[in-house]
Amino acid sequence: MQATLDAQSNALSLLPLFLSIRAAIRSNVLSTKRRQQQSDETIAIHANRYFEFARRLVEPGPPRLLAIGGKSGTGKSVLARDMAHLIAPPPGSSVKNADER
Repeated sequence: MQATLDAQSNALSLLPLFLSIRAAIRSNVLSTKRRQQQSDETIAIHANRYFEFARRLVEPGPPRLLAIGGKSGTGKSVLARDMAHLIAPPPGSSVKNADER
């Protein structure tokens, strides 16, 4: 079981790279479209946003630890799962339970 969890965790660490590649491709497609339709400035804006998003996805961030404590049955796990995607960089974070070893 632990080996499976470790393998999933290792695979999850590649997700920002894959998301970055996808955003870079979208930026490239929009840039090509912009060159073909030279008057549409909104396409250039969207292409730049995708490019910046792609760059941010692979930019290393500082490690973070968020600990949530409280009495049994108060919703700590629910809160942690609901907040996990908010922790930068995308795709967020993983939730570990102290009872899981």
